[in-house]
Amino acid sequence: MRTRPDLVVAVDCSTTGAKAIVQDAAGVVVAQAARPLRTSQPRPSFHEQDAEDWWTATRGAVAEAVAALDDPSRVGAVCLTHQRESFVCLDAGGRPLRPAILWLDGRAHAEIAELGTARVHELSGKPPDTTPRSTSSRGWRATSPRRSGRRRWSATSTRS
Repeated sequence: MRTRPDLVVAVDCSTTGAKAIVQDAAGVVVAQAARPLRTSQPRPSFHEQDAEDWWTATRGAVAEAVAALDDPSRVGAVCLTHQRESFVCLDAGGRPLRPAILWLDGRAHAEIAELGTARVHELSGKPPDTTPRSTSSRGWRATSPRRSGRRRWSATSTRS
């Protein structure tokens, strides 16, 4: 006899790893798995990850957690979270153009000083720090090398 779906797979792809936890309706953990993520620091205050690793780690953690269940058909929902305001630039085929910039990346100090005013904080609710992408993406553009054969983000337009 088939049971009603009563399990939720909660997935957190955080800065340190992808974790999958399966819970029942009472909140009891019935299975879990995790895969680590590697962060690189090519220069001081730079924090990057291979965005392809996000998917590989998430897929592996979810597959392992669901495989541990007696009846995977009991899964009725999936909840996903990701690490704050990390981002990755993709090409037209959906492939990463470069390593992902993490939410804690600090390469945009000059842009934060320029754009992180009290008025911007008042309007956006975002204090001047490295997290908001409006400032850190400008810092990324200022510190990224040109790559031949690929589109490059410019400071004056969305693409060049």
